Amino acid sequence: MPAGRNPVNDLRIRAFPCIDRVHDTGFRIVKVFRVTAKTHEYFYGLRNLTGEPAMRWIAIIALLALAACTTTPPPPPETRTFAWGTTRAEVLSTEPSEPEVAPADRLVYHVERAGIPLTLSYRFGGNGLEATHWFNRSSHEDNNRYIDDYERLKSELIDRHGMPRLDRMAWRNRMLADEPSRYGDAVAAGHLVYFSEWDTERGKIVMALRNDRLQVAHELVYKRPEE
Repeated sequence: MPAGRNPVNDLRIRAFPCIDRVHDTGFRIVKVFRVTAKTHEYFYGLRNLTGEPAMRWIAIIALLALAACTTTPPPPPETRTFAWGTTRAEVLSTEPSEPEVAPADRLVYHVERAGIPLTLSYRFGGNGLEATHWFNRSSHEDNNRYIDDYERLKSELIDRHGMPRLDRMAWRNRMLADEPSRYGDAVAAGHLVYFSEWDTERGKIVMALRNDRLQVAHELVYKRPEE
């Protein structure tokens, strides 16, 4: 080894690719990696050359790197969350597209969320915006795919708002309860209802999967808090 060369500065650890460089610890580590049997050889060699204090620094750095790599970033801000009481005119001027339907008490748009085509309806009262409704407008031949849509949107809501206060599968007729491959048909027939509810600072969020005229209806509603 060349004179004056610090073996710590040559230590290369190869997992945790999200960490490129760690500075200001008294040592410089080019990369930090997962602890494997081979990695322990590096650690023990480093300890023999530099002593126990260096090992403690390396252990601390490795733990911090692991935390940095495994921390899940927060989801992006939820779109189309107008403040309750927003006027119809303000929503109309802010939405990026023209409404599909625009009666005096509603504005209706075709949008996409979580990869699902939805109809978004803003409902207005005397005090401005009071609720938003999202309706799944997919046309699935396999009714089980509506359950997939429900679970996908529920997963997004959990990421944003945590676990629902209520999360239920309610059977009205258990004729198909022992046939999971036909649960979508059970929903269409009115035998089964999926229901989830969140209480948030902005009010209540309710999502349901139910039947409507022998078809599947998937609806998500944001409700203004009761005053």
